Amino acid sequence: MKHTAERLVPYAINGIVHVSDVTDPALRRLVRNSRLQPLVRKALAAIGDYDLLVPYSVDDAGLQLKRYIQYELGREINLTSLRKEHYRYYVRLKEHGSPADKLREWGFNVTYDTRLSEGEVRRLVKEKAQDGVIKSLGRNSKLYRALAYNAAKDNTSIGGYLKKMGIFYEGGRDDA
Repeated sequence: MKHTAERLVPYAINGIVHVSDVTDPALRRLVRNSRLQPLVRKALAAIGDYDLLVPYSVDDAGLQLKRYIQYELGREINLTSLRKEHYRYYVRLKEHGSPADKLREWGFNVTYDTRLSEGEVRRLVKEKAQDGVIKSLGRNSKLYRALAYNAAKDNTSIGGYLKKMGIFYEGGRDDA
């Protein structure tokens, strides 16, 4: 099966070999054989990070969903665009729990359109701070929402979160 898998690798898109992309009739017939699919999948995995996608031949519903998502979008998944442009995949992911957690569990890199990463937040805070002090943020600013989100993850206030970064926050109520 290793030889067959090596012949299938050029047909891979984003690490997934879709049976409809295989143009060689003999290879396509071999790949569609349900008894040989586990062997082909095992051989593809041994070569590298490849998998086989055969519609209507489902060995595991969760893995089939992973294959479709990886085939369509690659390994870098923007969850915002997944929800907007590929809603059917998003809904099926929600059946498995948190879409972001499930995608990370499957080895995808998850990003968002609106959420700032931890490093971006630190960079923006350092730019906004003057002499280690931030006077105000504005409740509707993107930085404020990012700080509020990260502070809630750390189970602290915005002021407490900024204190950990070595920045004093003058705005807001008591300490944030």
